[in-house]
Amino acid sequence: MSNTTEIIDSLFDTGDRAYNCADYDEAVMYYQAAIKELETQKMDQRLAQAWCRLGMTYIDMGKYDEAEDALRHAYHLQMRTLPANHPDIAETRLQYAAIYTQQGNFEKANTYLTQVLEVQQTFFGEASCMVARTLHHYAHFYMAKGLYDQAVGYLEQAINIHESLKETDLHELSRALSCLGHGLASKRCFDQAEACFTECLAIEKELYGPDHLIVTNTICDLAQVNTRLNRFEKAELLAKEALAILENRFGSDHTELVAPLVCLAEVCEATRRYAESRKPLPRMIQRNCRVPLRGWPMCWKCNIISANRFRCCNGCFP
Repeated sequence: MSNTTEIIDSLFDTGDRAYNCADYDEAVMYYQAAIKELETQKMDQRLAQAWCRLGMTYIDMGKYDEAEDALRHAYHLQMRTLPANHPDIAETRLQYAAIYTQQGNFEKANTYLTQVLEVQQTFFGEASCMVARTLHHYAHFYMAKGLYDQAVGYLEQAINIHESLKETDLHELSRALSCLGHGLASKRCFDQAEACFTECLAIEKELYGPDHLIVTNTICDLAQVNTRLNRFEKAELLAKEALAILENRFGSDHTELVAPLVCLAEVCEATRRYAESRKPLPRMIQRNCRVPLRGWPMCWKCNIISANRFRCCNGCFP
């Protein structure tokens, strides 16, 4: 039993590390391996935790049907073996709330979030990492509804809690800072958004190294914010930095290059360098990426990233 427990703990730890690094396919593999191992043991609570983490990973991958199936397994096991106000059940409900938020079922999402927060505050206190995570989920809930003032308020509370803890979870803190940056940018508070993304970037480089995809995403966020602030030279340097990292890792025709290419197109459009902003995407990206990252349109006629959300730079309808 001791050897089995060590194997299961190792699978959980490796899956958690992969999840925190956004290596979701790898995380799924380890959580599934833990489930397979646990199904041969009488460890229902641990098995439910594995199903819940698998569901959480599927949510971040945008695979909501698979997520609901995994969470259903977790919830069935938990309701059979745990009291209704147990923190593990609250965690599963938190993941359900994330799905309902994505689906636009705000009434049900809000009900679950309220229940989760009440349980977590009772068990862990009002200033705990678990409570901060739930406040972060509340922020996603309000951002999905377009209520950015409320979202920013919840994120500021979450960040204050993370920073007050003796052992700060830097993964959760960086996620909250990134989300706060997006919320502030949506409110057109670009200077404050830049400060959030800059702090987030420093943490991410410490956690993941300078060449990780999470890092390049935040560099692109900084580039877009600087474009909004008319700091075009800085925005261009940031976009080129992200592009160089991604080209070195993936080559020159991978879909991961879309985000920095969009940032560069935006800068070129803003500085009236239209010949540069209207360059077609590399052929491989044209074939494999119909909807570029961050919502920027690509014209179906000329395969050009548009820095204008409502029309192609060549005048075609996007």
